[in-house]
Amino acid sequence: MRTQKKDRECLLLSEVANLYGDFPAEVRICHESPDFLVQQKDRVLGIEIVDYVRGQSREGSPKRRNESRRQKIADTAQKEFEATNSVPLAVYFSWLHGRALAKADTERLATSAASVISTHIPADAGGSIWIDHDRLERTPLHGLVHSISIIRVTENGERLWTCVEGGFVEVQVDEIEWLIENKSKEVPKYRKHCDLVWLIIVAGGEHISSNASVTEEVLTPPYQSKFSRVLLYDRVRQKVLPLVLSD
Repeated sequence: MRTQKKDRECLLLSEVANLYGDFPAEVRICHESPDFLVQQKDRVLGIEIVDYVRGQSREGSPKRRNESRRQKIADTAQKEFEATNSVPLAVYFSWLHGRALAKADTERLATSAASVISTHIPADAGGSIWIDHDRLERTPLHGLVHSISIIRVTENGERLWTCVEGGFVEVQVDEIEWLIENKSKEVPKYRKHCDLVWLIIVAGGEHISSNASVTEEVLTPPYQSKFSRVLLYDRVRQKVLPLVLSD
């Protein structure tokens, strides 16, 4: 049975295949290590997919961790609000940058958010209220949340509580180098199942930490890699950019 992760990988592979003219047309087989195998006439090609996340390292990405915690606060606030209030809302949190959140902050901040929102409910469907930073001054959200936008949706409307992220961050050469080097350690294991391996790095854009602007500086270094090809997929701009071509 395919997992949600594998379904996403299959979708990404299909998108790259449609955009990259040199992508093999042969049948692709789902695999685990590497993610896909492609049976060609005289060889088997392995394809591994990995996400680009800003600031990632062996300990993970602090930026992505903060994004996840912010969304957890929004999700928890929604549950607390809806436990006592049936008004359907779409709520958008805009966070201030530069402050790391601790896991222990979740309940306290979610409770504060639910309380604030319960006192700022638009009167009619389609109505909206914007709570700016100054109006959060006497709450635990002050200094963390820039603003909260509240929209009263119809009874059948989507009750979406989410975090608004924006902006592009330039991909850094050292982050790409680290990612290639880290994944290259797995190539000998991959080669047990195939003759050569490609790596596809996905800047997916689902979060600001993966919303990447690719400069010429990133495309030109002679990256050291055990992969036959390394492709950078900028999903927002729908571009596949080769970083390593050695096969």
